Amino acid sequence: MDRQAIVDKAWETVDDIKAGPLYQEYSHAVKTLMEDPLLRILVDEFNRAKALVEPLKAFGTHHPDWKQASVRLAAAKDALLARPEYQTYLETQKRLNATLAQLSSGLQDVLDECAVAKKHSCQDR
Repeated sequence: MDRQAIVDKAWETVDDIKAGPLYQEYSHAVKTLMEDPLLRILVDEFNRAKALVEPLKAFGTHHPDWKQASVRLAAAKDALLARPEYQTYLETQKRLNATLAQLSSGLQDVLDECAVAKKHSCQDR
């Protein structure tokens, strides 16, 4: 199997994953997250609070706004994590990322093996 055939097979595998139940569950969780008005508000508030904290990290607790910004971020995070829909999103995202990481690692192993032994074809992979 040449490199292009391996890449083509990887894309086929990605298509299979996208058609499978794990991706469908993740896609549904994302859709719920984006379409539920209350969840959308909670996600937006979390992102705003996070954006306020980021530039303060360089100063840490010494910045005068640190306490207020970190309390706001913690409250926004707690409100978001309290929602079962968000928990479902995080769980499915974690499982999907693990599946994709495993696929990527396996593909990279095959490509590395073929690159090291150029004279050896990838026929048996």
